[in-house]
Amino acid sequence: MNLLQQPLTVQLLSMVVNRVQRHRCNNYCMQLNRRTKQVECRFGFPHGQRLLASLDKLPHSKHWCFRGERNDSQINHYNRLLTVAWLANTDISPCTSLQQVVDYVAKYCSKSEKKSETFAQIGKALMPRVKDQNPLISFTSKLLNQLVAERDYSKQEVSHLLLGLPLQEGSRTCLYVDCRNPARHSRSLQIDGGEVDEAPNVYEKYKQRPESLEDLVYVSFHPRATPANAPCSRSG
Repeated sequence: MNLLQQPLTVQLLSMVVNRVQRHRCNNYCMQLNRRTKQVECRFGFPHGQRLLASLDKLPHSKHWCFRGERNDSQINHYNRLLTVAWLANTDISPCTSLQQVVDYVAKYCSKSEKKSETFAQIGKALMPRVKDQNPLISFTSKLLNQLVAERDYSKQEVSHLLLGLPLQEGSRTCLYVDCRNPARHSRSLQIDGGEVDEAPNVYEKYKQRPESLEDLVYVSFHPRATPANAPCSRSG
C-alpha cells in the first residue's frame, strides 16, 4: 500500500502510528538500572495508560515531564501533523524549561562518536549478506548504506555536496597555498568562447609582480592575484 496516495484520515494516522511509532524493547534500550538493580527500558516503556495528559516530575529528575493521554503502553509520543507528513518515526517531547533545552543540546554537542571501522572490517562483515545475484551491486549498496548508518557520511552532508552547498561557514577565510615545487603547480586554463588558452598561475603572477610590490610576501600577494571569477584549473 502506497501511503502517499491515501487520503488524510484518522485511519491513515492509526496505520502510520502503529507501523512507525510502536516501541519494541531490545538490547539498545534494555539496561541495568543502578538504583533498582533491575534490567529496564531506559525510555520507560511500557508506559501506563492515562485518560488525561499532565505535567509530572519523575523520580530522580530535575525537570517536569509532559505525559500525554494514552491507551497503548508501547506508543511513542507523537504529533499528528508531523506523523502523517513525515511517515516515519518521531518522538515529540515538549520543552518544559530553558535549562532542559540547554542540557539536551550540550549533551549531544559533546557526545563523542565511536571510532569508525575500516573498509576491510565493514566489507568482511557484509560479505555473508551479499546476494548471489548481482553480487557487486549488492555489496556496493550495502556498503554505502552501512557508511550512512554509521554516520561516516551524514544525509545532510551528502545533500549539501550534491547541491554544491558549503558544509560550514566561518568568520575566517582559509587560503590554499601550493607549497610544492613550482614545476608541479597546477596550470590555469582560460576559456573564452570556443578558445582555451593557458593562463599564468598565482605563483607566476607573483614572480611578475610590479616593483612597487617587491617586498610583498607570497602569502599576502595570493588573495590579490586570485579574482572572484578565477579561471578553472587542472593539475599539471
